[in-house]
Amino acid sequence: MVDISQQVAYWQAGAAEDWEAARQLVDNGKTRHGLFFAHLALEKLLKRTSASIRRNFRPNYITWFVLPRWRSLSWPQSIWTF
Repeated sequence: MVDISQQVAYWQAGAAEDWEAARQLVDNGKTRHGLFFAHLALEKLLKRTSASIRRNFRPNYITWFVLPRWRSLSWPQSIWTF
C-alpha cells in the first residue's frame, strides 16, 4: 500500500528540484534543456495535485486529456506554492 502523503511530498520535492534546475539552465543559456526540466516539474506538480485532492494514487501517466475533467474539482490555493 502506498502512503499518499509520502508520495505527495516526494513529488513536491522532485518538482522543486526540477524547477530549480530549469531556472539555472535557462539562466545559463540552455533554454531547450531548461524547458525540458520545467515540463518535468509541471508533470510532478500535476501528479502531486491529483493525489492530494483525490487521496488516491494511480501509478499511471497523467495526460493532458484528463485536465479538462479536473475543472469540477475544488482547487485549494496552497497547491500553487512550492
